[in-house]
Amino acid sequence: QDAEDARNKAAADRQRETACKYARNSYNRLKDANRIFKTDADGNRVYYSDAEADAMRVQAQRAMTAACGS
Repeated sequence: QDAEDARNKAAADRQRETACKYARNSYNRLKDANRIFKTDADGNRVYYSDAEADAMRVQAQRAMTAACGS
């Protein structure tokens, strides 16, 4: 039972670490980007407004805080 609990805890720790790393990378990409865009169905870049980009950065920072704990 103890060995199984340890394996489960290790798996959960790895999952949290992966989620934290992904959230941190996403935030850093958005933070460092001058202009943020998405690609439309025709392959053209559609740029977000400054307000939309700022909101995306705030959301990414919150996700990072939730995933990483600080």
